Amino acid sequence: MRYQIVCTVFNENRTIDKLGYIDEDGNKNQAKNIISKERINQLIKKGNYFFFTDENGQEVGIISVENNHVRTKPDGTKKNNLLHLRNCRLN
Repeated sequence: MRYQIVCTVFNENRTIDKLGYIDEDGNKNQAKNIISKERINQLIKKGNYFFFTDENGQEVGIISVENNHVRTKPDGTKKNNLLHLRNCRLN
């Protein structure tokens, strides 16, 4: 399954704690689910594909890394792509 990351939730240390995503039919303005990066890591390991779209409209994949963290695949920029996503609206 393919899921697009659209927003982030930071913890008290100002690091990303959770990510909000939509499925292929979702509304980019409202995350369908907001889950921990550890859970996304598990879903990636099970064969699911997570990505975000950069400011140029390019799809950038999310990969699993050590210690249950996730990051974007190398994409030619040095900035942390996930840190530049909007904050998730928590209901």
